[in-house]
Amino acid sequence: KHWKREKGVVKALELFALNGLPLTEQDIKRMSRLHEETMISEIVHLMPFGMRENFETLSDQLKMLLNTAVRVRCAVDRGSDEAIAEVMDEEDRSVVKEQILKSAVLQGSNEVAHLTSCRETWIKSTEERLPRPTRSA
Repeated sequence: KHWKREKGVVKALELFALNGLPLTEQDIKRMSRLHEETMISEIVHLMPFGMRENFETLSDQLKMLLNTAVRVRCAVDRGSDEAIAEVMDEEDRSVVKEQILKSAVLQGSNEVAHLTSCRETWIKSTEERLPRPTRSA
């Protein structure tokens, strides 16, 4: 997947906003078009003191999150069940894998529910039609 600069900057600013930087949607759109030096100056000016103090921790957590997401995505792109299992079995403190597993379970549950509904509809339809040919014989 390829992103243009502006989309990448928007996503980065949204991450900052999610982690406590007071930015509105309009701020994000406006800042995404700024020159990097100007944008960084504005970010630093808006950044609460507590966020500045913990910026290194936040940065490390985001790196770990992205690293995990990239490893999972690469394993999925390879299409190998073993590669996916290997990545998912690695021990780390990332919530990405938990979210992926949760989504997979929900998706699987939805698919089972759909198939069960199709089966029940098919059985009902077949049971209604089956006596007709038998009576006419």
